[in-house]
Amino acid sequence: GGWEALARGYRLGMIASSDNHVGMPGRSYPHDRQVHTPFPGGLAAIWAPELTREALFDALRNRRCYGTTGARIVLRFSINGEPMGSMLDAVARDSTREIKIDVVGTAPVSEVELLRDGEINSVWQGSHKAAERFQTADRDLLNEAPHYYYVRVYQEDGQRAWSSPIWIG
Repeated sequence: GGWEALARGYRLGMIASSDNHVGMPGRSYPHDRQVHTPFPGGLAAIWAPELTREALFDALRNRRCYGTTGARIVLRFSINGEPMGSMLDAVARDSTREIKIDVVGTAPVSEVELLRDGEINSVWQGSHKAAERFQTADRDLLNEAPHYYYVRVYQEDGQRAWSSPIWIG
């Protein structure tokens, strides 16, 4: 899957989507007439400066996208002010990376994980609110570039979101 591709060094963005033949992306809710689709579909979210075809495709090409399990969760993730999907230059040994995560959920956020190179780097417990902001710094003591970071969000209702990575080096 996508996580194995990241471990192999591929630089790809993350999305989610439903897999049906109804032709109505994002339409999956309880008691819908789509009885042949008994499970909710995921959603692809895109950060674009405007709602035009060019801006959307540019955002997808630059991995400014993330996925959810179907909830319309808003997720922003940046390192040193650069958004998800960015490729940052490696910096000097012992330098600090300023990491910011903003979540606006559809239910209270139970947990947010920051992963570095596929391993959990930091975990925050939610405060039973739907809107959460987390900030941290990570120090690269060894400067063994390249690295990649991404975020996973868990809500109390079981819905989730995961960001596209940010690469260093």
